[in-house]
Amino acid sequence: MQASKTRPKDYIVTAEGFYFAVVLDESEDNRIFSSLRYIKTPAGVRKINTREAFDFLKNHYPLYLFFSKRLDMETVAVPLSRITHIHRPEQTVTTLISHCPDDALSRKAAYIINYFSGKGFNPEVLGITGSLMLGFHNAASDIDMLVYDRDTFHAARKLIQRAIENHIFSALDDDAWLETYKRRGCALSFEEYLSHEKRKNNKFMCENTKVDISYQSQDQNAYSISPPVTKMGILTIKAKIIDDRFIFDYPARYAVDHEDIKQILVYTATYYGQGFKDETIEARGMIECDAGNKKYMVIGTSREAPGEFIRVIA
Repeated sequence: MQASKTRPKDYIVTAEGFYFAVVLDESEDNRIFSSLRYIKTPAGVRKINTREAFDFLKNHYPLYLFFSKRLDMETVAVPLSRITHIHRPEQTVTTLISHCPDDALSRKAAYIINYFSGKGFNPEVLGITGSLMLGFHNAASDIDMLVYDRDTFHAARKLIQRAIENHIFSALDDDAWLETYKRRGCALSFEEYLSHEKRKNNKFMCENTKVDISYQSQDQNAYSISPPVTKMGILTIKAKIIDDRFIFDYPARYAVDHEDIKQILVYTATYYGQGFKDETIEARGMIECDAGNKKYMVIGTSREAPGEFIRVIA
């Protein structure tokens, strides 16, 4: 298989029954940078977190670990030769709207897609990822929806706000927000997390199911870094955001007015859309320097990103 045919939020399957979420467009040494999210066991499919996944692979399947010169770190990367199948979010949308869904969560997802389509959204730029795409969902699962066009994504945020105001969908209540907060393992307090999240307009409830909408860029060269990179350690900075056009991208990109760090790259959804233009933020993450001697900050060195954050302070 060709590495160029995978994108972030696609899932790749290996012969062992491992399900890896693709995390970068780029490949290295015929490997795809990924995160192990599900494994098949005799008791059924089990979801695992980043730390557990890394330890599991290190102890039992080290062939999926790889020291990346580009990223200057050991990471999870699947050899192309080990891939048996690729799950694509847009194909899930096609299936949902062309077949009669046979379970409650799939019917809700189809309803949401049809609602957006009825408001003029092209279903070809929509995707469904996560457990529903893989068929591992249950009645308590969330719906993870993708939009593959930036303008459509921002239009979707506005539509969500109107739909909540018109009682078509509902906002998350405190219990739902708290559950989301605990799942993310956020470095901010719950009150700080909530104040930032509520203004993003990318989450809502469809009956008792939480729906999360995110933007997935199609531009594989959306940000300019010259590999290999060198990690320079964790740093906390305060800076004003001077460009917020790409703060919901993957990775999210904040252009900031700072004497040394001009760009913050975010790989964890917790801190997408966290601050807007002309707001001053405090940010903590890994400082990297690329081959062109350009320094930038990375937040989301793991999915949970412990100790890394962005918060608005003014």
